[in-house]
Amino acid sequence: MEVKNNRGSRTIDFSSLPWSDHPFIAGVETRSVQTEIRGHSAEDAMIIRLKPGEGAPWHTHDGSCETAWVIEGRGVLVTRESSREVAHPLQAETAILVPAGLTHKVENDGDESLLIFAIHSTVEGRKDGE
Repeated sequence: MEVKNNRGSRTIDFSSLPWSDHPFIAGVETRSVQTEIRGHSAEDAMIIRLKPGEGAPWHTHDGSCETAWVIEGRGVLVTRESSREVAHPLQAETAILVPAGLTHKVENDGDESLLIFAIHSTVEGRKDGE
């Protein structure tokens, strides 16, 4: 269920949204809401569910930064920084901050589903793909 007010803010009950297969990443399911701000949908909020052994492959959000919070499970965020891979362990209550343009991937290396709440926010003046 989604509730909007007259100024554009809204609240979202993610438990009322169905799980959907991610459109590009096998083994990843999401509950997602996208917003149309500044004429495009580079901004969204979602809950990501990664099954054990699954992950999101290497990718980059050129026009948006990603802020996320691990709800449950464990895994690893791997980033490419200065031509090297850096592993960041993930567990419940871990925050993830990925700036626009940083190549990264997420893997579930645990025995249960990894649930992450993620927000992609547009970087002023840029859109994904620029």
